[in-house]
Amino acid sequence: MTYKTIDKILRDKSIEVSAAEVHGIATGMLCIDAGTSADQWLSELFTDTQLTDDLIAPLTQLFTQLSEKLASDDYSFDLLLPDDDNDLETRVEALRTWCQGFLFGAGAAHAAAETGKDVRALDSTPETREIMQDIVEFTKMAAPGTSSHLEEEIAALTEIHEYLRAAVLLIRDEFITPAHLTYH
Repeated sequence: MTYKTIDKILRDKSIEVSAAEVHGIATGMLCIDAGTSADQWLSELFTDTQLTDDLIAPLTQLFTQLSEKLASDDYSFDLLLPDDDNDLETRVEALRTWCQGFLFGAGAAHAAAETGKDVRALDSTPETREIMQDIVEFTKMAAPGTSSHLEEEIAALTEIHEYLRAAVLLIRDEFITPAHLTYH
C-alpha cells in the first residue's frame, strides 16, 4: 500500500488523520508489542461510526504488511511517507506527523503493557531513550521557508528518514526480542 492510496482513502472518508500518522501509530504500537492486533490499532484511531468495511479492509492490509516487515530481518521496513516528487513542505509535514503518530502508538502500547499484557519489561536503554527524545524533537520540525539551501534541506530530510528507519528497528529489537539474555 502506498502513501497516496492510504491518504486518498482517509480523505475520501473525511478523516482528519494522515496516512503518515496512522502508519506511525501502528509502527509505535508494534515496536512495543508485536502482538498488537489490527483491531487494537483501529480502535485507537477511529470511532465505531467511522469504521466501515471499505476503510477497515485497506487499513488492515496496511497493518498486516507493516507487522510482517517489522517481524522480518530483511530490513524492508520503511516509513509510509509521500514520494520524493512531492514538495519539501509536504514531505516535512508528513515526517513530522509520522513521528507524532509513532510516539502516540508507543505510548498506547506502553499503557496497555502496564495494565497486564504479556510484554517484555518496559525499561529501556539510554540509547532508546535518546532515540525517543530525538523523535520528540522531530515532531517540532518546521516546514522549510524559501531557503536558498533547498538541496541541503532535502539531504537533511533524507538523513532523518534513514535515521528513523534504523531507530524503529532498534526499538523493536529492544522491546520485542529478548535482548537482555545472557548466555554462559
